[in-house]
Amino acid sequence: MRTPDVGLAHEHLWRTIGRIGIALIVVLSLAPLPPSPVEIAQGDKLGHFLVYLALTTWYAQLAPTRSTLAWRVLAFAVMGVALEVLQTQTGWRQGNDPWDAIANVAGAAGGFALGLTPARRLLVAFEQRVLGRRREPR
Repeated sequence: MRTPDVGLAHEHLWRTIGRIGIALIVVLSLAPLPPSPVEIAQGDKLGHFLVYLALTTWYAQLAPTRSTLAWRVLAFAVMGVALEVLQTQTGWRQGNDPWDAIANVAGAAGGFALGLTPARRLLVAFEQRVLGRRREPR
């Protein structure tokens, strides 16, 4: 059985950008970071939420079916929890903050919700309007 096409002319490029996003999240979650020059109460939770929202929303646009989207959301939620646990093993990151993990999962859930709206066609619209490319799904 063939997987449905999402209709992107530059799907390989968009997937590569998504993979770079995943790699950045992993590296920035585990690398030693300098202290933030500006401390906002619970600001890191908002950052966690927005990063996972952006990542999941990006990949929602590349998911040909709701089932594929659901599996990706699950994978990103698990990744968010696993990275929190792995941070404790680094020796330089505090990690294991359940609220950070909850923010990661909430961001992934928000991306899932956006993936069920017309927002999931933003890359297709971008290709058609800005790049002048049009490709019909196979």
